[in-house]
Amino acid sequence: MVVHTERVAWDGASAIVAALDSAALYPWLHGEVSGLLGVAAGDALRDSFRMLHGPQADRPFVETAKWRARLDEVVRAEPQVAGRISVLVTQVNARIAPIGLR
Repeated sequence: MVVHTERVAWDGASAIVAALDSAALYPWLHGEVSGLLGVAAGDALRDSFRMLHGPQADRPFVETAKWRARLDEVVRAEPQVAGRISVLVTQVNARIAPIGLR
């Protein structure tokens, strides 16, 4: 199977940042990201959540770029994680659709 790392990274980053708009989804997402990518990624997610709920309006673009780079690096190093990231994207999209995020 060919993995399009850039697409997986972009979809993952977009979904993660969209979900961070909801304080209600954050605890679930934190658990999923920490379980999938490790404690350091969970810490980074916490930092992104704090930044997105701060005063800077352009922050979603910055945080999406950071997560895209982080996920791209993970998928390039461990291609088998791509499928799990794609599953996470599907789960995130299913959770944010009913609350109107994105």
